[in-house]
Amino acid sequence: MIEITHITKPDRHDIHDRIREIGAMSGSTVLWRLTLDQAIAATRQGTQYFVRRGGVLVLVERIEGGLLSGGAYLRTVPDLTGVNNLLSLPELPPMNNLLAQALYGYRGLGQ
Repeated sequence: MIEITHITKPDRHDIHDRIREIGAMSGSTVLWRLTLDQAIAATRQGTQYFVRRGGVLVLVERIEGGLLSGGAYLRTVPDLTGVNNLLSLPELPPMNNLLAQALYGYRGLGQ
């Protein structure tokens, strides 16, 4: 299982705006980052993700056919807190535009 510690979602309050990336950081170093589509594809190949909330591991699941997303999306397994565990994670720092273009074929997340 792989821990998610950070996400990229430009507008946290817009329910129609999907999470764009998930990733993990140690201090100020980004350890890894994936686009949401890459992460969803990985779950289809058996990769499992989790978040840590209050010292407790909370599993992340893939949901197919989301009404708002128009496709698959990730969410944490519902727990007793009622908190959206993925959306409560801090933001990944912006990626260098040249690196983003090389990795993902675009100039930035806004495009």
